[in-house]
Amino acid sequence: KNTRNVFLRRYCHTPNTTCGRVVVEDVSLFWEIYGQGPHPVLCIPGLAGSTVESFHPVWNLMSPEKYTLVGIDPPGQGRSYPPEVDLLSEELYTWKHARMANALMTELGYDKFSVLGWSNGGSAALVMGGAFPNRINKVICCNSPYRATKKTLRLVQAMTNLEKWPPDLRRRLVDFYGEAYLRKMLQNQVDFVIDDGQPHRDRMYKCVLEFSEKNFRPTLMVAGLKDMSWNPEEAECIRNTIRDCRLVTFPNCGHSHLEFVEDLVRISEEFLDE
Repeated sequence: KNTRNVFLRRYCHTPNTTCGRVVVEDVSLFWEIYGQGPHPVLCIPGLAGSTVESFHPVWNLMSPEKYTLVGIDPPGQGRSYPPEVDLLSEELYTWKHARMANALMTELGYDKFSVLGWSNGGSAALVMGGAFPNRINKVICCNSPYRATKKTLRLVQAMTNLEKWPPDLRRRLVDFYGEAYLRKMLQNQVDFVIDDGQPHRDRMYKCVLEFSEKNFRPTLMVAGLKDMSWNPEEAECIRNTIRDCRLVTFPNCGHSHLEFVEDLVRISEEFLDE
């Protein structure tokens, strides 16, 4: 049986979306669009996330009259699988996802757009702000890891223990990916953090910092202060590097943006509408 079809029947509740595929760099990228508003917003999920899992709850609260919300499933995630996720590839995945997302928006006909990313998707959003500043209106990154640290490693190692996940979340993602591939994807993230955490590596932080220096687009950083991937020193450095950047924090929230989804939507819409 097709586990992804089972997942969609059980959990996909956002109405009136259109979807399709675009081949970018030999990968069949899945996209989904909700709304017909004048402001296009590209939405990029984190690892193991998908448009359905990460953004349908957000889209349900956003105005389809004000925004055209475009979801991308990065390579190996959601309905862009196969291929499998490979975070240890020679090319840093953060940059690869940013570049492929930009190509997707070109294929879909959007010349200018904003970007909203959660977790690893937020890191890619920051890179897009500096790599393609003439195409980006605004950037929003939520609970995004900027550096592979010992603290980050503890988080991703804990994530591999599916038995300690909230039962509903575990059931949804196992339904979608199958348990074997979900475990493989999570272990790949652990391997990346171990590799990138070596002193001579540090590729993610260097990449995000490099493109932040080139980012002159208005940027909103959102963070739950109980998020174990949140590194205040690195975040402050990136914030000060971007010309127009503000930070909003939620002291009692963790890594999942869905813990404070109503507040996230409120501050995102206020920021996008300015």
